[in-house]
Amino acid sequence: MIYVLAFSISIILFYFADYYLHRRKRILFVLFSSFAIFIPCLLAALRDPSIGTDVNVYVSPMFNLAESFDFSTYLSELSSDKLFYIILYLTSMVSDSISLALFIYQFLIIFPLFYAAYKYRDKLNITSVFILYYLFFYNYSFSLIRQMIACSFALLAFCFLSKRKYFPFIICGAIGTLFHFSCLFIILFEWISLFAMKKNKFNGLILMFIAVLIVIFSSAFIEKIAEKGIIPYYYYERFSDRISDIDLSNIDIFIWVLINIGIVCLAFLDKREEYYVLVLYTLLALIFLFAMSISSYFFRIGLYFKYFILLIIPILFKSKSLSNLPLRIVTKNCFYLLGLVFWLFFIVYLNYFSTYPYVFIG
Repeated sequence: MIYVLAFSISIILFYFADYYLHRRKRILFVLFSSFAIFIPCLLAALRDPSIGTDVNVYVSPMFNLAESFDFSTYLSELSSDKLFYIILYLTSMVSDSISLALFIYQFLIIFPLFYAAYKYRDKLNITSVFILYYLFFYNYSFSLIRQMIACSFALLAFCFLSKRKYFPFIICGAIGTLFHFSCLFIILFEWISLFAMKKNKFNGLILMFIAVLIVIFSSAFIEKIAEKGIIPYYYYERFSDRISDIDLSNIDIFIWVLINIGIVCLAFLDKREEYYVLVLYTLLALIFLFAMSISSYFFRIGLYFKYFILLIIPILFKSKSLSNLPLRIVTKNCFYLLGLVFWLFFIVYLNYFSTYPYVFIG
C-alpha cells in the first residue's frame, strides 16, 4: 500500500535525522528531516480530489471560485478561516490544479509539529512523534485540513508558552485561529491551564470538572440563549443536528481509554509535575470523545486535546519510569500497536473521511 510505503520511508528518514541531531551534525539532520517531511507532503499533493471528504466540499469549489474572481471579490466571499483561502487563491495564480495547495497545507501541518518536537528534542525522539502522527492523524489531515493546521499551530503555541516565550505563542495562536476559529478557544485554555496548574497541580481537576459541566449542560444552555435571541437559533439547530455525523465507536473508546491509562500511569510514576498539564489534555480528549454522543462538535474540541499525545507519549518514552530498556521497548510497541489498530480499523476498514484506498490524481 502506498500509505505504508510512504510512512515507512519517512519514519526511516526521521530515524536518521534523530541520529544525526543527537550527534550534533546539523547539516545531515536538516537534510534527512527535509526529505522525511517532503514525502507525506508529496503524497497529500498527488492524491485525487475524491480522497478526503472535505476536499470536494470546500477546497475544490473555493479553488474554482478563486480562478474566476479578482482577489478583493474573492476575499469578500469569505466569512472566516481567511488565511486558508488566501493560500488557495495564491496557488490558483500559479497552478490550475489544487495539488500545490494540498502540498502547502500538509506542510503547514507537519512543519509546526516537527518544530514543536524539535523544541523538545532533549526530552523525546522526533521519530516517535511522527509514528504516532501517521497512525492517528495523517489521514484525518486529508479531510479536516483547516483544523489540522490549527492543531499543529496550537501544539507549537503550547511549546512556546511552556518556555515563557509569549510573543511566538501569540503569533502561533493567531495563525492557528486564522485557519480555524475554534483554535482561539484552545489557545485561551492553554494559557489558563498552564498557569493554573503551575500554581497548584490540583487545579487540573477543577478544569476537568468544568469541562464535564460544559458537556452536560451545553445543549440546554445553547438552546436557552438561542431562544432569548442572544445567538441565532440556527446555531442551536446546527449543534444538535450534527449528533449523528460521527459514530461513537466502542473500539475508539477502548483505544483511548487504554492510551489514557498508559499515560497517567507513566506520568505519575515519573513524578514530574511539568507533564501533568499534558496529562490533563489527554484526559480531556477522552471526556470530549464521550461528549460526541451529544454533538459531534465536541469531536472538533477533542481533536485539539488528542493531538497532545504527540508530545506526551514520546516524552514519557524517555522518562525515568522506563529506564529499563526491555520495559521501554515493550511500552513503545504497546502504544504503537494501539495506533496501528486505530489506523487499520478507522482508516482502512471504516474508511473514515474517505481516504482509503489512496488514488492518485488524474
